Amino acid sequence: MVCLSRKDSDPQDTFGIIGTGQMMVLLNRTDYWQAAYLIPKGGADALRAQPIDEWRGTIAKLAPFIAERTDTPASWNDVKTLEVRLDRLERWYRPGLLLIGDAAHAMSPIGGVGINLAIQDAIVTANTLVPLLREQRPITERSLRAVQDRRLPPTRLILAAQLQIQKRVISRAGAIRASAGNARDFALAAAVPHGTPSPRPAVRLWSASRARVHGRLPFTGVKQPSRA
Repeated sequence: MVCLSRKDSDPQDTFGIIGTGQMMVLLNRTDYWQAAYLIPKGGADALRAQPIDEWRGTIAKLAPFIAERTDTPASWNDVKTLEVRLDRLERWYRPGLLLIGDAAHAMSPIGGVGINLAIQDAIVTANTLVPLLREQRPITERSLRAVQDRRLPPTRLILAAQLQIQKRVISRAGAIRASAGNARDFALAAAVPHGTPSPRPAVRLWSASRARVHGRLPFTGVKQPSRA
């Protein structure tokens, strides 16, 4: 796994950079950058067919302030592909079985809301089923359906919001073709290390030209509220 080193003069926020037909996300991990480059679904083989130096050059053009640090990844073996999908099950339960979280609804990384929905699913499941278990009453399909009925509206809302962001922002950047057939799917070619949480929740969108003068021009897009 590979990371790009950070300097004190680098931007402090996690942000996305939009270039002509391209989009890249840089996650601030305090002492290094975790980078994700968006590609169309099924485009990994075409990307890997080119020399790694060409991809390094693309990263350098999108974020010139890290151009001298793109000697990593050393090869395509250091670049991992993550397939992203927006989807959900029509039915979350069967007799003796209830699916929640990622098992019931696949979320995009956009907004970082997947874990929040999963925790909320777990809370509703506990509040619904634990009283029945304590009273040694049977868990019926009606009880399981009650969990889905409670959690389905917010799940639909978040999925719809993420789909609109992918269509209006990412698709327009050229990373995804803006059509109903594939706007739900894309992939991330990411040079990333495992298991370190991002220290800041703020996400900003930059144009590639603004990345060249990152300390002086305003940002585009909407910034998420910072934690107190």
